[in-house]
Amino acid sequence: MAIKTKKLKAMNTLLKGFNQKGLEFIKELANELETPEDLTYATGILSAVLRVIRERITMEGAMNFISTLPADVKDMMVNGWDFEDGENKLHSKEAFIEAVKHNNFTEGKEFTDDLILEKDIKSVIRVLIHHMPAGAVDNLRAQLPPELAELWKSDLAEISEADHLTDKPLSDGQTM
Repeated sequence: MAIKTKKLKAMNTLLKGFNQKGLEFIKELANELETPEDLTYATGILSAVLRVIRERITMEGAMNFISTLPADVKDMMVNGWDFEDGENKLHSKEAFIEAVKHNNFTEGKEFTDDLILEKDIKSVIRVLIHHMPAGAVDNLRAQLPPELAELWKSDLAEISEADHLTDKPLSDGQTM
């Protein structure tokens, strides 16, 4: 419990320090999660999903993946990372969901219902996809086992190419 409290305080501090783009990203995710007033939950589930993804893909794949995200979101992904390639871990959707549960540091909302958690994970993926060029999504999917890649593929069908932020400036002024 003390570890969860410590992580939660760190998450709240992180949220307070977000720049405008990072905060907009979190607000977009909170809306997608249908919890627009609960930015802490949005931050927590995003952080959990990012940590699980980073443990599943290669270092090169992770660097390509995070290069498409706002700086504050990048920070969430690399915070506490030991930089080991994550290949050959988490081969099933169930294992992915369990790993997200294990990384839960959200206040007041436990990840107890797998169906709700899967829905929320898909919401995170939809927002991530919205901020990634289609090629980056394809590269990420190529590193995932088929069952996990399906989580990303099913959401791609719901997002048209025009919805991808392929020509929007990145957090450091560059464009994709």
